[in-house]
Amino acid sequence: MAHRAQVTALQHYHLARVILAIYDPALTRLGFGPLRARKQSERIVLDGMRNIVGLAVSNEDVNNAIFEASHVLKTCGGYLKDEAEQNAAIAFLENVQQRMGWTTGKTIAELQSQWVGQ
Repeated sequence: MAHRAQVTALQHYHLARVILAIYDPALTRLGFGPLRARKQSERIVLDGMRNIVGLAVSNEDVNNAIFEASHVLKTCGGYLKDEAEQNAAIAFLENVQQRMGWTTGKTIAELQSQWVGQ
């Protein structure tokens, strides 16, 4: 991205999509339609999370982008099912702690615990 504001704005766009996908009232109903909607919601969350973290990784000079990505991983990282993505998320969080001093050890432990049962 050419400017920090663009990075932040695009992250906020993806974050809004994630929040709306998670809190869709249609997901609480029973039946085949809501089941499909839950799967679609999960795809939106994964896509948004990947974009938010990707923007942070590719714009390391934008500190608030890094913080937003670490928060998204803390709240939505349990959606990651691919082992390579899980390892990349851990590496990203470890880098955040090393580089910025933002404590991520508890988040890493919680994510690893969540992923064990998958």
